[in-house]
Amino acid sequence: MEKQILQIESIQASEVLGRLDKLENAILALCENKKSETDKNTSELITRNEVSEILRVSLVTLNDWTKKGLLPAYKCGNRVYYKRSEVTEALKKKGAVYGNQ
Repeated sequence: MEKQILQIESIQASEVLGRLDKLENAILALCENKKSETDKNTSELITRNEVSEILRVSLVTLNDWTKKGLLPAYKCGNRVYYKRSEVTEALKKKGAVYGNQ
C-alpha cells in the first residue's frame, strides 16, 4: 500500500492540521464557557425579595411554600437564600399549574 499525499487548494497538510487544532481549541473554549456559565447560574443563591419578584408572589406566600417544601431554602445565619435553578424550576411548575406552559 502506497502513501499518498493529498494537497487541497494549494494548502499543505500541516496548515490544515494547524487550522483544525485552532478550531478544536475554539470549540473547547466555548464548551468550557457554557459549562461555567451554567454552573454559576445553577449554584447562585438569591434572596427572598429577589425570589418573590421572580415568582411574582408575596413574601408570605414564599414563606408558606418554603414551609410546605415546595421551594427549598438555605439559611446562612439569620438570612434565607434560594438557589436560582430551584426557583426557575418552581416558576415552571407555577406556570404549569396556571396553564402557562
